Amino acid sequence: MLEANILKIRKVYDAFLAEFPLCYGYWKKYADREACLNSIEKVAEVYERAVHGVTYSVDMWLHYCVFAISTYGDPDTIRKLFERGLAYVGTDYQCFPLWDKYIEYEISQQDWPCVAKIYTRLLEIPNQQLDRYFEGFKELVASRPLSELRTRFNRH
Repeated sequence: MLEANILKIRKVYDAFLAEFPLCYGYWKKYADREACLNSIEKVAEVYERAVHGVTYSVDMWLHYCVFAISTYGDPDTIRKLFERGLAYVGTDYQCFPLWDKYIEYEISQQDWPCVAKIYTRLLEIPNQQLDRYFEGFKELVASRPLSELRTRFNRH
């Protein structure tokens, strides 16, 4: 019985989103429903379909990255996802939630060269939070030795 309901729910979401792929909130609901069923592969599949359907949605990329952080242990996999999203929405004037999450993630990893590099990239992009990022960068530089902030070649 439960399996039949799951299949019906998927069929409804699939039909609706095939017709209205830009309704990003429904992609999120679909992914959340799959997460309730403990189907990590299905959640990832829904998010992949979602970012193809609403490629330029900061919120969709943010939700996908939050999912990846909570699911995947490999920092390179998570970074690649952030970079994919930022390739599409990173220059959006209001893209700061995704950049904030990326900074937060790298701070949690204590990857100071990567944090410095993200701030450096951000300071080249006109965005709504430019002053806040400049202050964050100054705080980072003041709190860490320069040797920790140097970026390594062939990184990110």
